Amino acid sequence: MCTLRWKDGVTCPHCSGKDHVFISTRKIWRCKGCRKQFGIRKGTVMECSRLGDDKWLVALRMLANCRNGVSSCELARAIGVCQKTAWFLLQRAREIVNRKSFTKKLSGIVEGDEHYHGGKAKNMHAKERRRRMRGRGGSGKVIIIGIVQRGGDVRLKIADNTSIETMHEFIRANVRKGSKFYADEHASYNGLQEFYTFNSVNHSAGEYVRREVYNNSMESFWAGFRRMIVGTYAAVDLGHLPRYLAETTYRHNVRKLSDHDRFVALIRQIQGKRITFRQLVQENEAAHARRERLEKEEHTGREPSRSDG
Repeated sequence: MCTLRWKDGVTCPHCSGKDHVFISTRKIWRCKGCRKQFGIRKGTVMECSRLGDDKWLVALRMLANCRNGVSSCELARAIGVCQKTAWFLLQRAREIVNRKSFTKKLSGIVEGDEHYHGGKAKNMHAKERRRRMRGRGGSGKVIIIGIVQRGGDVRLKIADNTSIETMHEFIRANVRKGSKFYADEHASYNGLQEFYTFNSVNHSAGEYVRREVYNNSMESFWAGFRRMIVGTYAAVDLGHLPRYLAETTYRHNVRKLSDHDRFVALIRQIQGKRITFRQLVQENEAAHARRERLEKEEHTGREPSRSDG
């Protein structure tokens, strides 16, 4: 753990000093500069956790290598804790990759497609079903925009709508100009010819492949994402959805690494990613409140407010 976190030697997380003393009886260090004590967990996602490293490392390895994810019930049985503790542990583990920012743009052949996340109307209460059936098929669901470099990385974003402005802004921010971009005939992709070599396939007419023009790679990713949600997690609350997206994005982008290398890559990112249970609850409540405002504005015919974030 020390080697993975501090490549250039143990460094004090308080003052970045390298002059320290190791207290072997307590397995911690004391900095000679600021005279503060710190352990291997200080400033990481594991800080202030009462669970031992043996449980944390098992959870991180399972999260990194289980293709369809690992449920809190399964993890609870594996490491011997209750389901609520395992759920909180997994949410903190997902925070490791949730805040990662991508600096390199996708290039070559890039495919795009949108996904509507949410339950089926036929399985809902009659009142909720009527509310969600007011619009098109995706009404009342969470919109996720996805793009993937063929044979490479994927990028995802939760969006308020699938307007031309929203789609073009996300694509232009993540795809290098001049690349080949393939998608279906959704109207929001119109106008991309100005920046990319754009072609589309007509799914409604039964066309899915036309030589190298297809978006089956992105469709395959969505199929795996649905299997993860339905088969492993059963249901995901709106406020926690970004972390589940970050989890499946991470596993897809490091899929060519070995199990050991995926685990090590995850461990290297544990610093500065701590989140508390109260923060999880507050984020979920804020996400639901924002969603309700957007749906109310949509049903009343108003333009969504940009101040909603």
